[in-house]
Amino acid sequence: MVIVLVAAAVNGTDVATRALAERLGWAYAAVGRGDDVRRMVRHALDRRESLVLAWPAADVARAAAALDGLRPVRFVAFQSTPAPVPFQALGVDAAADVEVIVGLVRLEFGV
Repeated sequence: MVIVLVAAAVNGTDVATRALAERLGWAYAAVGRGDDVRRMVRHALDRRESLVLAWPAADVARAAAALDGLRPVRFVAFQSTPAPVPFQALGVDAAADVEVIVGLVRLEFGV
């Protein structure tokens, strides 16, 4: 399984992503400019490796489109204000404590 945390870079996506990966014992990666994210995710899935990926963009739709058709990929959307979350992403409060975020993700995705 690959879990993608999608948020603006300023709100601690990297901290939460690293903490989640550490708690789960999974690999961690952050998306950078020019990264072939689809290739990164496909590589992990093909090897049956679990991965937590930080996507520093506020557009969960863009992240979902980039990884369309790759399963199992789950999305977590950080939000600064309550709003409907597109797709089947888990919406979490961007201001929440890291441990709360980790707990919500683990509960929602059964990991």
